[in-house]
Amino acid sequence: MNTHRRIKALLGIMCALVACGARAAPDLPTQEQSERCNKLVDKQFQVRRAVAGTDEANMRSRFESHYNVKRSKCFFLEVVTGAIVDKASDKASTIEIQALWDADENLQYGWFKEYGSLGVNQSECFVQKTVCRGREEWKRLIQPFLQE
Repeated sequence: MNTHRRIKALLGIMCALVACGARAAPDLPTQEQSERCNKLVDKQFQVRRAVAGTDEANMRSRFESHYNVKRSKCFFLEVVTGAIVDKASDKASTIEIQALWDADENLQYGWFKEYGSLGVNQSECFVQKTVCRGREEWKRLIQPFLQE
């Protein structure tokens, strides 16, 4: 086998190995980035929860972490829900607030607020510079940030 054929054969083998490796093994740096994102968001959530005291006054909070590969960013979706009772009228109102954060830069990308009582809810929200109306539009606007 001459040198030219050997080089072609080696290049073919190398390309096959690279192609198989790309499909067979998960992207380790992405896994590590996702784990780092989870830890960062967990830490930020614990700090926010301690400052806000959301376990009191019928308020509950939870969070979701999302590492966005395309944007190379860690996003944090914070959700706070609760019921507020007007002591004078004994009527309950519900509230839900969601906030989308860039966890690395501690920068808020948007928020959603829905409040009301007995099926009469009002909502308002924005994502970056876009004002939105309602939960469905909020979900649609934040979806590109939450893709992993």
